[in-house]
Formats: sequence, C-alpha cells, structure tokens
Amino acid sequence: NGIKTAHESSECFDGIWVMDDDGKPDIHCLQNLVKYLPEYDYLAPLVIAIEDSTRLAFNYHGSFSIKQLIETSDKLTPDYACPFNGILYSRKLVDTIGYPIPQLFIWGDELNYTIRAKDAGFIPYTVTDAFHTHPSDRMKIAKSFMGKEVIEVPNKWKGYCHWRNTIFNSKGRWNIYEYLRYYFLISYYLVIIKKQLSMFRVFNHAFFSGFKKIPDDGYRKYMK
Repeated sequence: NGIKTAHESSECFDGIWVMDDDGKPDIHCLQNLVKYLPEYDYLAPLVIAIEDSTRLAFNYHGSFSIKQLIETSDKLTPDYACPFNGILYSRKLVDTIGYPIPQLFIWGDELNYTIRAKDAGFIPYTVTDAFHTHPSDRMKIAKSFMGKEVIEVPNKWKGYCHWRNTIFNSKGRWNIYEYLRYYFLISYYLVIIKKQLSMFRVFNHAFFSGFKKIPDDGYRKYMK
C-alpha cells in the first residue's frame, strides 16, 4: 500500500524509498542513494547489524564481513541487495513491474519483487557509503537427510508462508528433480527427525498451494 500510494500520488515522485519497521537509516542514507538515481533503478544501502557495527545484517555470498563487501567493489556493489531494507526504487522500475504481491506476506514477498525486477532487466546495486541498521538475520538452519541444510521455521503460519512462497518463487526456475528434492528434504526433517506430523501436514498444504497462479491466504488458518 505504501508503494502504491506513493507511486500513484499527484506529486509524481522520481523514486520510492522502502523499509520495514525494525530498520533505521543513517541520517545521510537517502542523500547517498539519490545521487545515483538518474542512472540506476534499484539502489540499496549497506545494511549493518544493529548488534555489531562491524558486520552485515545479511550475508554477502556467505560472508557477513563489511570489509569484504566494500573491498569487492568501489562505491557500488552489483547484483547484491537486502530487499525492502532501505531500498530506493526508481519510478521506472515500479512502472515496469508493478507492486509487490500482497498475498505473499510474509517471508518471500521481497524476494519475489527482486526476482521480477531482475527478470525485467533491473540490476540491484548496493551503495557502500549509504548505511542502514537492522537486526541480524534470524533465520535458523537445520540438518535434514545426510546433513543437507533446510530452513527451520518458528511456527505453523510462518512455515506455511515460507514453504508456499519458496515454491511460488521457484516456478519457471526449478526442474522436477529440484521440486522432488525439496519436498523430500523438508518431509524427512519434519517426519523423521522432528516427528512433527502436524507441521508436515502444514508443509503439504503449503507446498501444493505454491503452484497456484495467484497465492492464497491459507496461512491464516494456522494463526489461531
């Protein structure tokens, strides 16, 4: 709604600055993003862990080192961004790809928007002198069959959103082997390792819902 309201405003804004409720931009963040706006359409700040100013809040190709990211490039790091965390989108980008899909709330909606942007030819760039603080990535990794990693979900409704959105975002990108592998690894983890049959039923519901053309709001039944 925020992006839609800004984009459709009579003010005809050149860009839309997006962030969630637990992040905080540096006082010069927007100023340092805007100077690249005429040339670039998807600009991200450097997202720093609020608990440790020497670390990134989200990993950069497996690393949380701010120094490593900055040394990789000069002022702009291409093809890397932390979606919706202080992102500056150009009007052209929103004109082209539209708005985020509200039914994808939560855990995958921002990834979907980035996928659509990339598919339309918009490359994300992180501006290394624009700073935004955010709590560190709280995603937990668990081990499934033969030590293969899977994401551990905190409850049923968030699990539903994560699993459904993973499948929805994978359409046109995964082959049948990748879908079967994903289904097997999550099922093995929930049934054999965790022995959570009720969570496995949620996963089944979410997995097959992910193939729908328009995402459903099936997660609501698990919020009770």
